[in-house]
Amino acid sequence: LGLALEDVFNLYEAFEEKPDKELMEGLNILIDKRVLNIMQFEKYDTYINFYKKLEWNKLNVTLTLDNCEKNTDVSKLGTVHTLEIIKNRNITDVSNLGTVHTLTLNNCYNITDVSKLGTVHTLTLDNCYNITDVSNLGNVYTLELYCCDNITDVSNLGTVHTLTINWNDN
Repeated sequence: LGLALEDVFNLYEAFEEKPDKELMEGLNILIDKRVLNIMQFEKYDTYINFYKKLEWNKLNVTLTLDNCEKNTDVSKLGTVHTLEIIKNRNITDVSNLGTVHTLTLNNCYNITDVSKLGTVHTLTLDNCYNITDVSNLGNVYTLELYCCDNITDVSNLGTVHTLTINWNDN
């Protein structure tokens, strides 16, 4: 259909001003099974409301937050199917993301506790060097740990179906 995300978002803002059932259904069809990338976007909260209204949690949608430093709260994103959080040093709490199917945390330096992520199907922790304890992640189906050098004990991960560990060479 060739609509840019910004165009879809503008349609949503129009919907907010004048709710219209047909417009809402049209937006749901346009976005069905699409990938939503938010990069350094100022209106993050509005996008999340957009996400909630369109009930994307019922779809197989990928949401990528790339370098959205102003966002510190990801608690509302627990219903996203696939979530990638990249280069965000301000997020500290990911406890509400345990229901995400596929979760990638990349360069999220201030996350220390991932104990509530044990029900995520596929979890990638990349360069999240303040994480020290992964003992509650034994039920994750696929777990990838890259450059999370402060993790010292992986003995509880023996039940993980696919486990990849790659420590930093420095």
